[in-house]
Amino acid sequence: AADSSNTSTTTNTNTNTNSTASFKRYNGVVIVTKVLNQKDADKVAVMLCFLQHSYNDKRKYDIVVFTTDPWEEEAIAKLQSDLAPTKLTVAVEGPPLMEQVGAMSPEEKAFLYKRCNVTKG
Repeated sequence: AADSSNTSTTTNTNTNTNSTASFKRYNGVVIVTKVLNQKDADKVAVMLCFLQHSYNDKRKYDIVVFTTDPWEEEAIAKLQSDLAPTKLTVAVEGPPLMEQVGAMSPEEKAFLYKRCNVTKG
C-alpha cells in the first residue's frame, strides 16, 4: 500500500485548458533528465516547457538536468527563468563519455566495443 502521508490531493483549474482536474502530489519527488552538453539546451528547454505547462504546473516538482559538460551560467539562468517558479538545477555528472572511454584499459575497451557491436570508439 502507498504511504498516504507523503501525498496530497488537490483540485486545480488549469487556466490554459479551462479544465478542472484532480491530481495527487507526492512529496520528495523530483523530475530528472540528462543531456550530454549545452548544445542541446534549446531542445531541453522546449521539452521542459511542454512538461512544465502540461503536467508540472500543478505539482510544482523540482527539476534536475544532469549534463556531462558544464553549461554557461547565462543558459542556466534563462532556463530557470523560463520555468519559474519551479526550482531547476543543472548538475555536471562526471567526466564526458569519451574521456571515460579514453581512460579504459585496452581490455575494457575491447569488451565495451564488443558489447556495443562497434569496432572503435
